[in-house]
Amino acid sequence: MKKNSSDRGKKRPQKKIRQRHEIVAAGLMSKIFSGVLKPGAKLPTEKQLALEMKIDRTSLRVALKQLEAMQLLEIIQGDGIYVNDYMQNAGLDFLRMLIMHGKGDERGVTLFDEYLLDEVWEFWEMFLPQTVILASKKFSPRDLKNMMNLLEEELEHINNDEKIVAYEIENQDMMARIANNMILMLLYNSSRPVREKMLRIIVRFLSRQEKKEHVLAKITLLQKYSTGTIEDAVIGAEEYRQLLSRFRKKIRQGMKAKSSQKKKARG
Repeated sequence: MKKNSSDRGKKRPQKKIRQRHEIVAAGLMSKIFSGVLKPGAKLPTEKQLALEMKIDRTSLRVALKQLEAMQLLEIIQGDGIYVNDYMQNAGLDFLRMLIMHGKGDERGVTLFDEYLLDEVWEFWEMFLPQTVILASKKFSPRDLKNMMNLLEEELEHINNDEKIVAYEIENQDMMARIANNMILMLLYNSSRPVREKMLRIIVRFLSRQEKKEHVLAKITLLQKYSTGTIEDAVIGAEEYRQLLSRFRKKIRQGMKAKSSQKKKARG
């Protein structure tokens, strides 16, 4: 069922209150990501951790098991709890949890900073056009009509950043559904919080004209798919990738400038 366009961009429901084990897991995860807890480090005993974090040991064990399942910790019975190298062991669920729960650490390090955003954007710059190519091989006339309608609605709300984010997410998810690849769909499902966070940052750095240019580029792509060949789709996807690359450079500069201003303000 198609979503009513008036529903897009509305305030999201308030977040549920997190359980104690979720707070502890998020805190440890943030320390692992920011380097406070380094790979190979041995954590204090459960009893010591429970005292330090002011949490009961049952909830602490739930948090530790969650991080072990994410390959962030290794729990060795009779020995102790060790920190894994997340770059060598963790998966997309780690990044997803960082975006959902990570607020920063005690040193003021913001987890979703300009460096992480740039890496996410670099991945998306390569990955999204390939999704477009895969989906283009399976487009039906109805699919093209639905996507064109969605893009035209986005163009009508080009001054509303929240709606732009909602339309972009819906557009990306629709593309993945059309591609009809299970691994792709699971990846898109898992990455939705990451994509939403990334898009909310991006729209703040792009001008109205650039946002419009982005939507018009996608409309042009669809028109090529409906009248051209797969080769045309590949060429169009590369042109789209180049547009994303240009936006990435601008956003990178904007994020660095903003970071420098914050550092100067802190003295």
